[in-house]
Amino acid sequence: MKRFSIILLIVSFAISANCQTWINRTDNKSFSFKAPSGISSNYVALFPAAETQSVAPADTIAFTLKQFYSFVNVNDTLIGSSVVINATLNSQLTKGAQLQLTFITGDSARTIVFGTGFTAESTIIPKSKVKTLLFTYNGSKYIPDCEPMLPVADIQSKTPGATIAVTVSRQNTFVSVADTMTASTTINLTIGSGVAAGAILQVSAKSGVIARTITWGTGLSSPTTTGTQNKTKAATFVYNGTKFIPTGAPQQID
Repeated sequence: MKRFSIILLIVSFAISANCQTWINRTDNKSFSFKAPSGISSNYVALFPAAETQSVAPADTIAFTLKQFYSFVNVNDTLIGSSVVINATLNSQLTKGAQLQLTFITGDSARTIVFGTGFTAESTIIPKSKVKTLLFTYNGSKYIPDCEPMLPVADIQSKTPGATIAVTVSRQNTFVSVADTMTASTTINLTIGSGVAAGAILQVSAKSGVIARTITWGTGLSSPTTTGTQNKTKAATFVYNGTKFIPTGAPQQID
């Protein structure tokens, strides 16, 4: 009898080393599941529990992720033109963990920048929208399950003057001087922290009976553009991560 017990113990140990056991809490029946081939016997799978978090909007939103399924909802309209998302990753997370992030925008589009815990491009959510983004944990960071949303263009109209200030906060920005330039102009940029390399800026301006020049100031690196009498010129720039640089010579468009 003693020998039989020892053999049974050895067999039980061998089974448990290769199987996971599930117990039905209603009738206490148990079922064993063998791990698929190719999985190390040392691999531990996180129990598929779900956690829902509600966080307040802020310029920087931080939360901790520790369950296999995480649902994070920003519980009010986003504030600020750019929002940074940081996640602290609990050590119990395993590959394949899922994250669902839900945002609400108000009367303006918002740029979402993914920081700690993510490998993802910045994305822009259009105004007055509820948007859900999905991510999967790759064992190191959360990566997006799909391509980022197409960037939403920011169209600005500026009054002519000796100096024109432009704020760039989106990946596509189009600026037009609303009337004929009355003097030569310097254009200065303020570039938002959420703007990623590759962003596009286009500026168009018209000279009157006197040809005016545009000097590209703060945030730009480009030679001065000389206008043509009674004509409109458009200049296009791309962001290199530091400044906007021209993609080519300005074009006369009328």
